[in-house]
Amino acid sequence: MSNRRPFTAAEKRAIAEKCDGRCVDCGSDAGPLDHDHARPVWGGGETSVANGVLRCRDCHAAKTAREATARAKADRIRKRLAGRRVGNHQARNRRARRRACAIELPF
Repeated sequence: MSNRRPFTAAEKRAIAEKCDGRCVDCGSDAGPLDHDHARPVWGGGETSVANGVLRCRDCHAAKTAREATARAKADRIRKRLAGRRVGNHQARNRRARRRACAIELPF
């Protein structure tokens, strides 16, 4: 399943204008520039002009590689928590277990 959400043509024009037609990381205006999400969609980012930036292919590849470990960790946590009810009851249970472990036994 892909989280990819492409920008519309109007959004791409607005992003290019916002970034002055240059890569936000290295400032290059040579070669093809990619329209990228500053905050990735998988991390809660929106497909909007406010979250859109221009990156050259090298900077885009480097950013994607940096995000790979964070995305893998987020996916593992989501998978582990799938179907679980997460809430204050878990914190209470943890505190109770800590107190039980802290009780000194008489022998």
